[in-house]
Amino acid sequence: MILLLDIGNTRLKWGRVGADGVQYGGALPHGGDFQALVEQLPVTRPDAVWVSHVLGEAHEPALVAGLTRRYGVDPQLARTRGVSPGLRIAYTDPARLGVDRWLGMLAVRQRTQGAFVVASAGTALTLDVVDDTGNHLGGFIAPGLQTALSATLGATRFETGTRTNAFRANLGRDTDACVREGAVLSCLGALDRGLTLAPATASRWMTGGDAPLLLPHLGHWAHRPHLTLEGLRVLALEE
Repeated sequence: MILLLDIGNTRLKWGRVGADGVQYGGALPHGGDFQALVEQLPVTRPDAVWVSHVLGEAHEPALVAGLTRRYGVDPQLARTRGVSPGLRIAYTDPARLGVDRWLGMLAVRQRTQGAFVVASAGTALTLDVVDDTGNHLGGFIAPGLQTALSATLGATRFETGTRTNAFRANLGRDTDACVREGAVLSCLGALDRGLTLAPATASRWMTGGDAPLLLPHLGHWAHRPHLTLEGLRVLALEE
């Protein structure tokens, strides 16, 4: 059994390599206490552990030590590669490209041989474009929905009430609604603008915790909530 771990800015998601895809296990919030977090993962000892994280290298020793103590195997940390089967990254220094973005592209590339756009709607809103020959054309990183909302409230003197997730992608009629709609429209506008820079035939794929809030206001996008785990599965099976 191969255990897959996707550690983002706020949550850890885990799953297993299945015959036809990822067997999703669940998600846990994390606050940087990796030993406590690891203790909440499945007890069954895997044959291998593959990890994607965006925590920075300073946190790796504690994470690796905790997983090694838990399972008795050295975890494999995913690293962005400039060239992999069917995919070539545009960055001059591929290591600067977030591994979660790379794994998302790797997962989608296995599903389609055509051009595609992959977006992740989380703490940050990211978008990457790949042409039909597998060349990554580039992408962008922008504030995510909740980040944009917090930034506006934190940088102004608006008197606002209780926040809700009632994002209508429309015009607001009070300050609370105007701030919410400004946040969601900024994300939708970035995605729409990004699509104009992609091949017209590109398929569209989205992941991330805020994807369900954005997708109802967009056109034809495929929702893949566990895309990073899917990319980890591709990587683990290639090794």
